[in-house]
Amino acid sequence: MSEQKVGRYELKGEVGRGGMGTVYRAFDPLTRREVALKLLPREFLHNPTFRARFEHEAHSIASLEHPAIVPVYDYGEEDGQPFLVMRLMPGGSLSDRVKQGPMSMADIARIIGQIAPGLDQAHAQGMIHRDLKPANILFDGYTNPHISDFGLVKLAEDTSGLTSSGIVGTPKYMAPEMTNPKGVTRLVDIYALGVTVYEMATGESPFKGDTPIAILMAHLNAPVPRLRDVQPDLPEYLQIILDRAMAKDPAQRYQSAAALAADLEQLIAAEKTGRIPDLSFATSPSMPVPRQRKSGGIPVWILAGAGGMVIVIGLGLGLVFGGALGGAKPIDTPTELPTQQVAAVTDAPTEAPAETSAPATEAPTETVTQAATEPPASAVTRKIVATNLREMTPLRTLSGDIAVLQDVEWSHDGAMLATTMGDKVMLWNPQTGDKLAEFRGEDKTHSVAFSPDGTRLATTWSNRLAITLDTLTGNPVGNPFRAPNNYGFSDASWSPDGNLIALAPDYTSVFVWDLRTDSVAYELKRHFNRITSVAFSPDGSLLASSDRDGKIHLWNVSTGEFVASMVDHFDGLVNQIAWSPNGNYLAAATFNKEVVIYDVSTTRVILRLGAVHTDVVNSVAWSPDGSLIASGGLDRSIVIWDTSNGLKLFQRDTVDINPRIVQRLAFSPDQTMLAVGLESGETTVWGFGQ
Repeated sequence: MSEQKVGRYELKGEVGRGGMGTVYRAFDPLTRREVALKLLPREFLHNPTFRARFEHEAHSIASLEHPAIVPVYDYGEEDGQPFLVMRLMPGGSLSDRVKQGPMSMADIARIIGQIAPGLDQAHAQGMIHRDLKPANILFDGYTNPHISDFGLVKLAEDTSGLTSSGIVGTPKYMAPEMTNPKGVTRLVDIYALGVTVYEMATGESPFKGDTPIAILMAHLNAPVPRLRDVQPDLPEYLQIILDRAMAKDPAQRYQSAAALAADLEQLIAAEKTGRIPDLSFATSPSMPVPRQRKSGGIPVWILAGAGGMVIVIGLGLGLVFGGALGGAKPIDTPTELPTQQVAAVTDAPTEAPAETSAPATEAPTETVTQAATEPPASAVTRKIVATNLREMTPLRTLSGDIAVLQDVEWSHDGAMLATTMGDKVMLWNPQTGDKLAEFRGEDKTHSVAFSPDGTRLATTWSNRLAITLDTLTGNPVGNPFRAPNNYGFSDASWSPDGNLIALAPDYTSVFVWDLRTDSVAYELKRHFNRITSVAFSPDGSLLASSDRDGKIHLWNVSTGEFVASMVDHFDGLVNQIAWSPNGNYLAAATFNKEVVIYDVSTTRVILRLGAVHTDVVNSVAWSPDGSLIASGGLDRSIVIWDTSNGLKLFQRDTVDINPRIVQRLAFSPDQTMLAVGLESGETTVWGFGQ
């Protein structure tokens, strides 16, 4: 190899260099065209199996034929220097464009839409890029994007002597599971594509750090940064897309690049029309379920290659940087909501991608306080429940006054059912339909909540009163609480320890009533419209509140301090909120004809149960084991959803019994019945397979 020639190729000048080698503009006298020639590191030849691997890998790369992939024309070795010959891309890289600042959503959708089919085709042929990033997305002379350097990272990995203990990649784009080479699947490319979209939209990287280790630890532990903190004008639904693309758990990500590209196109179309984008969450193959992680040792790393941020990861090795042996500490990433357990909603198995050869090593994370949770429903139990739902039949109707029903709630032992309508609170035997008691007030009643021990009822009324009643005698217990400013109450929630009642007035403050002192413990101020619903988390550490603007806030029950707001909110009323039994999720019944599921730990939407209800959703309820969600509303239908996949299991119209609007829903504690409160004042008790 001469200074100006490699084989028959005449070098015309250097184009760029990085961890995988140096690229030159070259001329091929045989075909009389300009090409790009990449010289790979000579060190690869030190591995005795390199030549065989190089020939195999280069042949595989050359076999990738797609308009969105840079084609490889030739490969070989000259004087101990391996090289690849590729199509010359005169339009520069996506990295060059990102450095100029944020790109428009139209350009982002166009570029991702063009390269996505190529990435998916490569995956279909068993090829994983492993180092997808803006620098490896190149433009031709017509501004069309192409993916380059397919297979080079795998080649470097195989020839580095770390085949069983390490991989190669660029820290800013590395998915968390890349800490375990055996866990690498095509979904690491989806993650990197999500990081790329983030950079295109904001002009900066989502995770930063002073060292490669700091960046990698952020990928492992930190949530996706909020886009609007960087670029306030970005569409809020882009956050949902990136949260999914960059999910820590591969099973929660888009399963193809095309799916990510399709949601970006939906977002563009929705922005033009002003409607809510029909993202693929509505038909997600599996509801995102956070995995419980164990705190553990920090994987340590080896830095390799000069002039780039490409590193080799090896478990059990030391950090070598500039020839000096050192160590690294993880980024301190405090849990956003420290009292919440990170656990699964259900234990439904998730199919691993086909190319996974071994499960990914659980990533280290911060210590999380474990809260008591109910055991999730087993797969067998869920199958039985789903079968019984097809036999869901009305058992009996509890007929109250001819008045609009406001609320329905079961006692914690399932022995009683409370309903409110007109100026009455009624207690029923749900097994027989007999009325056990009736309490009458001076004005219209709204909500009702049982104390944890079932001996008292918290009731709210339009005349500004909140009253606790003895369930046996109907007599008031203690003093009533009167709301200020002549506002009535719309909702109430009793804390799990029985000491507090949260009250939602038709006002912008939440009042937390301390029964021990018979006084207001906190007045929680952050809402700017009337509050619609309040709910204590199952462990009693948090209080959630919602309003008519679609805002949902979280509060620390011990201190009364504001904790967080659910992001990705929407314009429109939230009618009711409900916690999952393990306290990891919040479900919201919305004015937008859907049920929205939030991950409490990230405060972001992870699922939208839509395209079924045709009108406003009034009520939402979780089954006691967390495997099901029930919803109902103005379309006079009851929908049962499977939380393991977000799909509708069953829909029943109330027109079969009484064509009335569904006001409230509640599962019995043993999950054998569902109480459905209707606008007419009647409550229908449905049985599952009974």
